[in-house]
Amino acid sequence: MVQPYTTSGNRHRFSLSLPGARFQHTFSWRPEGITFTTAVEDPAAPGAFQPVHTWPYAGASNPAPGVENPRINLWLYNGRAPTDGKPVEIVIEDFEFTPLTGAVAMASVSRTGIGDGKVTAEAPGIDCGFDCAEDYPIGTTITLSATAFAGSLFSGWNGACTGATPTCTITLNSAHAVTAIFQPRMQYRLTTQVAGGAPGSVKVDPPGIISTGVYTGDFAHGTRITLTATPAPDSAFWAWYYGCTNSTASTCSFTMTSAMNVYAYFKPRRYHRHPHR
Repeated sequence: MVQPYTTSGNRHRFSLSLPGARFQHTFSWRPEGITFTTAVEDPAAPGAFQPVHTWPYAGASNPAPGVENPRINLWLYNGRAPTDGKPVEIVIEDFEFTPLTGAVAMASVSRTGIGDGKVTAEAPGIDCGFDCAEDYPIGTTITLSATAFAGSLFSGWNGACTGATPTCTITLNSAHAVTAIFQPRMQYRLTTQVAGGAPGSVKVDPPGIISTGVYTGDFAHGTRITLTATPAPDSAFWAWYYGCTNSTASTCSFTMTSAMNVYAYFKPRRYHRHPHR
C-alpha cells in the first residue's frame, strides 16, 4: 500500500495461504517507483527465500526522497477480530532499512498476452515471473531473454525493447520498462490430396509421411512445411493447386499461419505408338 490509500491504484492485495511458513517482505524505493516483493522460505533449504509475488508501483503518490521514516504498522483486517475467535501470533524476526547508495536505474519487466512464459536477464537479478524488477548501477548493459512455456510462443516486445527477436539488450542510463508478449501456440490443419486421375504421392515434411491419397495433420503456428510430389512410373506431375497455387515445381514450401488445403495433380504419361515397319 502507498499513502494515501484512498487513491485508486495505491493498494494491491493478493492471497497466499501457507500456514506456518516464514515470509520475507521487501520493498525497493526509488524516484521512479516502488517495488514490493513477497518471498517464502524453501522448506528444503532453510534460510533460502523464493519470491512468490511482486507489485511494481509507479503512481503519482511515490514519496519524494528525503522523507524516509521506516516503521511497521499492523492492522486488523477491516478492524475486525479473527472470525474463529482464536488469537493470531505474528513473529517479526528481523527488520532492516538499507538506504540506496550510488546512482542506480531500475529495469522492470512485465508479461502480457494470453500465453505464458518468462523473462530472464543475463546479469543476475531478473527472473520474471518471480523477480520482475531490479536496480542496477547507472550505465549497466543487460540482455533480456524471453522464453515461452509449452503451448505458448513469444510474439514480441513493448516498451524499451521492440521487435520479435526473443533477446533484447538495453543500457540502463535511466529507468527502463519492458513488456514481453506471449500468445498461445495455435494449431492449424494441413490437408493434402492426390488428384488428377493418375497415381502419384506427396511427401509431407515434417513429419516425413508419404501419402498416395488424402493426408491430414495439425501443425503449430510458424511450422515450415515442404511438400514433394512424386509421380508413379506411368504418370507425370502436373501442378499444385490451392495452397501452392499453380506451382509446377515438384516441391512446394510454406509456413503454417492458417489452415491449408493443397492438391497435387498428376496426369497419365502419354506414349506415342509407332507403326510396325
